[in-house]
Amino acid sequence: MRRVLPGDIFALAHVLTREPRCYWGGTCARIFAEAHSADKFRKRFSKAHKAFGNGSVMGRVGCLPAPLRCSAAFDDPEFCCALSHALDALARWRRFQSGSQAVP
Repeated sequence: MRRVLPGDIFALAHVLTREPRCYWGGTCARIFAEAHSADKFRKRFSKAHKAFGNGSVMGRVGCLPAPLRCSAAFDDPEFCCALSHALDALARWRRFQSGSQAVP
């Protein structure tokens, strides 16, 4: 997966706000895994993956069928929870990738 930037986390948080909280963990893990696969594809074939994007989280989120909201709303408690969850999920993914955790 490409380097994760603040915009990637914001885009992921917007995706999470469209789903029930019970799915957030699985959604984050799936998006990180698909972005990782897309990055491997991009490195091998020098082009973006048709379904998973260019290897970034934002690229993966941009391939989803539903449009994203345009702006972050820090006055929205649900968005703030989603943002926090996205960051926690990224930390779990990084630990998993480094081999210090068994399950993302």
